[in-house]
Amino acid sequence: MKAKRTQECESDDCWVLPENWTATMLFLQCKSCWQYSAMGQLLGMNYSAVDVVINRAFEEPVESEDFRRFQALEHHFINEINES
Repeated sequence: MKAKRTQECESDDCWVLPENWTATMLFLQCKSCWQYSAMGQLLGMNYSAVDVVINRAFEEPVESEDFRRFQALEHHFINEINES
């Protein structure tokens, strides 16, 4: 008799597709790279700071497709935050 495999999932787990992994890790590493307006509205990432993160935190270069996925995450996040 085989034991059933159960997968325990934490409530804060988030599944990431393999093709989105690099963009997601870059997005999470760039938590201190946000720029805000004088009125406190979220504007986006400071890409000079993002380049520093890429150069220091990633062993492999970030491909242009990964960076486009990163930008998609950034734009979605900005829209969500600024709508609240």
